[in-house]
Amino acid sequence: MYKLLTIDRPTSLDSHLISANPDAFVPAVPPAVTSAGAGTDEDETRVKALMQRWFNYVCSSETLMRDDEMILFVESDFGYSPLVKMKQPATGVRRKILKQFAPPPDDTPELADARPAVKLFYLGTMDAGHKVDKLVKARRGLGLAESDFGVKLGGMHVQEPHPGLANAYRKLGKVIQTVGDYHAAQATAEASTIGDPFQYHSQDAFIVKETLTNRQILTREFIQAQEATRSKLNAADRLKASTSVRREKVDEAISALDDARETEAYLYNKTHRVTQNLLQERRKWFSRTAADLRLSIREASALISAPLIRLVDSADWVASHTQ
Repeated sequence: MYKLLTIDRPTSLDSHLISANPDAFVPAVPPAVTSAGAGTDEDETRVKALMQRWFNYVCSSETLMRDDEMILFVESDFGYSPLVKMKQPATGVRRKILKQFAPPPDDTPELADARPAVKLFYLGTMDAGHKVDKLVKARRGLGLAESDFGVKLGGMHVQEPHPGLANAYRKLGKVIQTVGDYHAAQATAEASTIGDPFQYHSQDAFIVKETLTNRQILTREFIQAQEATRSKLNAADRLKASTSVRREKVDEAISALDDARETEAYLYNKTHRVTQNLLQERRKWFSRTAADLRLSIREASALISAPLIRLVDSADWVASHTQ
């Protein structure tokens, strides 16, 4: 835990795990600073909790814990960097082009249907996070305006000759300032309890979506390997049926057929392993994400309602003292 917190963001490890383990959903690394405010006790508490949760998710995965880089990360000092740098199966323009094609035939409906659902969740949480950011900015602006108005209204008691009205100006100004402070606190609560989780789950869903895309690319490569094997087999059959064949061509055809079969067998085993593991990962991810979102919404409801209750109490107090 201490080693995680001393690194700004272990993105190097995360990037390696995503590229090197196509049969696992690697959780997104949480941000090093939350909306609670850098340097505050609440921010430190949230960052520690989020990093600990990320580490728990990673360590609970048998696939990720078998990765040699995980052992190196735990045993290394502060200057960790992956020894083996893995890359995605397709990147850049090629990946964009492959995404334009129809998905390959898939005999696992649970995973075939998961990617569209995850993509919708990714886009939905990203849009919700942007809307919460706009709401937070508007509420903070409202809080500043109310505080400024409260100061100006309270200052009117100086030039008011009537003692009762002067006292009312002063008290009303303080209450409006308090309302502004409550709105500022409410904005911070909304940003840290619901805005940050939306942004995090959007990043996490993007990783899951790309992992499912990698499986589709792997499936497409396996289908191409099957076609290559059939092509080499047909070529060998044509040579077998030929009346005059040179020995060099026969050896070349046999070698090409063996290589094609070896590649097909390797891709079949890899595709089967990735599919079986992702089936379990999918169920865990859906359950984990739903539980995390429910907890965030429950926490947001509790924190956001508290300032509103105090605001109503303040309004009642003002009404009782100005009558």
